[in-house]
Amino acid sequence: MACETVVDIKAICDQLLEEGNRRKSVIVGRMRITSQTLSYLVRYLGGYRGESEEERKRLWAEAAKVVKRIEEGEEHPAAMFVLSMSEAKQNLLKVQAVHEKAMCLLVRQLPVYNWWMSIKGLGEIGLAALLAETGNLNCYPTVSHLWKRLGVAPDSEYHMVTKAGKIVPAKPRRRRSVLWNIGDSLIKTNGENGYYRKLYLARKAYLCERDPELTKPGKKLKAHRQAQRYMEKRLVKHLWQKWRGQEFED
Repeated sequence: MACETVVDIKAICDQLLEEGNRRKSVIVGRMRITSQTLSYLVRYLGGYRGESEEERKRLWAEAAKVVKRIEEGEEHPAAMFVLSMSEAKQNLLKVQAVHEKAMCLLVRQLPVYNWWMSIKGLGEIGLAALLAETGNLNCYPTVSHLWKRLGVAPDSEYHMVTKAGKIVPAKPRRRRSVLWNIGDSLIKTNGENGYYRKLYLARKAYLCERDPELTKPGKKLKAHRQAQRYMEKRLVKHLWQKWRGQEFED
């Protein structure tokens, strides 16, 4: 009689957290290299002399174009610096790939893996990145706790008081970004008959029917974001339920 493989969920999630933190360090490093490269080139373009915000944006956009031309072989006084930074970014991409491979190998051992991968538009790196932000889902007694962790709870859940005594929102931007990317992928690739895309479209239609203002050009993005957030919360709820072996409860 074959023995069933016992999966140590806690150990896998702990390893995911470690690999995820290393991956995030690499991503931050790449972002800093990009920022420093553009900052270096902006000075060549005559920036940092008290220009307006609009002019600063224009200079940074132009610097990005110069970087691309240098990488394509154009000669420039800043070429040595730019190419050195580009090489560093490429090396960091290789390091990032190592951590992402390790993360994917870990999530393949989880019971929720096959369910997640059965949904068109979702991938294993998305699940790995999400769990690297949440840790073991058994640590969340209700799905509301998980929603709060991922930045999709009501705004009132994120109020904090500054040293000056002012109440401000303090949502977890990085974790919210991870879930947002997953939701964006679902909207684009879940297919016309996909459950989550249909859920998104139905919610957006409901919001626009309830408030016709949301159909106007300047308001359409608000309806889109609210509907996407609604869909993301449903996905997270299903993941939380699946993790516990529960039947889905919409």
